[in-house]
Amino acid sequence: MNDSETIAHFSRLAPQAESWQRADWGSPEGQGRRWGVIAEELTRRRVTPGPSVLDVGCGDGRLARLVPEWDYTGWDLLTGQNLFDPTAARFDWVVASGLWTYRPLGWAQDALARMWALCRRGVIVNSLSTIGPERPAGELVLAPADYLAWGFALSPHVSLRHDYWPGDMTLVVRR
Repeated sequence: MNDSETIAHFSRLAPQAESWQRADWGSPEGQGRRWGVIAEELTRRRVTPGPSVLDVGCGDGRLARLVPEWDYTGWDLLTGQNLFDPTAARFDWVVASGLWTYRPLGWAQDALARMWALCRRGVIVNSLSTIGPERPAGELVLAPADYLAWGFALSPHVSLRHDYWPGDMTLVVRR
């Protein structure tokens, strides 16, 4: 999907009552585990009080409630803000959950590189994995080895979590 198709897709979902439906996740448990892993990884790497975090594709800002002590900024395509402005502020951590589910591979790789350019300490992003249940056509599904390679193209400090929800994985890339 391009930007206008993505906006139209998620705008149709916006009236849904539950955040997991508005984000087009399969279940509230899956969404909770995905955000829980990101919050856990952020908390594990906390060094100073109140590190800044940019949540790309923030939706309803659920992450802000999971790490209230962090200096949180949420960005979402539906707000019309431009994340990829080269003069944008830098953040300790840049995170995303489900950001490229409906995007082409090249867009996702470019988005990760741009997120990396905005971080001082690291990036934490999750994706659908080829290991797990079959996914509907049109969803971007990545092989764990390829996802790791994306991280290693940016830094030698990379880890991959694949232990929290079937068919999901979270990439952590640190400076």
